[in-house]
Amino acid sequence: YRNKSDGLNVGLHELAHALQIQNEINTNDKNFINEFKQWKILATEVMKLSTEGEENFFRKYAETNVYEMFAVCVECFFERTEEFKTNLPELFDCMKRVLKQNPLAVSNPILA
Repeated sequence: YRNKSDGLNVGLHELAHALQIQNEINTNDKNFINEFKQWKILATEVMKLSTEGEENFFRKYAETNVYEMFAVCVECFFERTEEFKTNLPELFDCMKRVLKQNPLAVSNPILA
């Protein structure tokens, strides 16, 4: 938490895993389930480009699997928000829908 813009936050990372696991167990949140499917498609492409050396916004650990990619995305979504939106706007927009918020919208962060 000391560096709020390095894209590395273990608390956010682990909460992202908990959110994902909770939604795999309890499928009542149809929004999360549907948006996460879309996110997976985009994230898989970003991971592929990254392993081929074409994309490197996220740290290397994000290439481990889609679960780690999601957790790293959450970290960057909140800590490197503007950079994330600039570098990967489509994935950023998908994260807004998955998490139902937009950290760039100061007045109303809920999906603004």
